[in-house]
Amino acid sequence: MSNSRQFIEQNPTVAITDALALWLAIKERDEIPVRQLLREFESAYPVGYGKQMVVKMMPFLAVDDKEWLRELY
Repeated sequence: MSNSRQFIEQNPTVAITDALALWLAIKERDEIPVRQLLREFESAYPVGYGKQMVVKMMPFLAVDDKEWLRELY
């Protein structure tokens, strides 16, 4: 699998589980798990997977959650 889109299409259960874990960590504003998840997404999965997870999840986050996430970077 060469790209993150293919990986997500071929592994929807993994993608949903990862998205839910990331969403919960952001909602709890728990910096360490958010950073660990994003680091794992980029090191253990195809390049761009972490970015795909964040982009796809943004519509489901409240404005203050988005601001908190932006402050991390």
